[in-house]
Amino acid sequence: HVPRFSPLTSSVGRLFDGVSALLGLCQVNTQPAEAARLLQQLAETDTEQEGRYDHLVSLDSDGMYRLQWDPLLTHICQDLTAKVPVSAIAFAFHQWLATAMLVLARLQHSRDVIFCGGVFQNRLLQSIAQTLLLDYGYNVHIPTRYPCHDGAIAVGQLYYQKLCV
Repeated sequence: HVPRFSPLTSSVGRLFDGVSALLGLCQVNTQPAEAARLLQQLAETDTEQEGRYDHLVSLDSDGMYRLQWDPLLTHICQDLTAKVPVSAIAFAFHQWLATAMLVLARLQHSRDVIFCGGVFQNRLLQSIAQTLLLDYGYNVHIPTRYPCHDGAIAVGQLYYQKLCV
């Protein structure tokens, strides 16, 4: 049994916080999304990398697909030990997350993907994910009448609920 040192969350923003902390960019957010912004800025300096990290998805007993991010953190730590430039790791993380969106989209019953939540204020992630999903024939919807940040999360949840009914 592994003790938990933080509450469970489904927020991808916390994953950005964790990766930013691992890379030594930001240990404590002093402004909203500070760690995520610093990670994005660093990643934008090294956009030539190819995908470095694999994706693991599990199907829970409640029928929800879950992206397993533990191996990602292990690989990031291995890259840090191997002295891979942190900019390359930061970009590879963005690629990993965008590709994870494609992996999860393939498991759903719809060709529609809605970008909502604060993480999509990250233009790099939005660009990589949108290009990738469009290349595979998905319809990508980016809120224009609703804020792209947390104010639009309910839009994606409502659409998902419509699919499940």
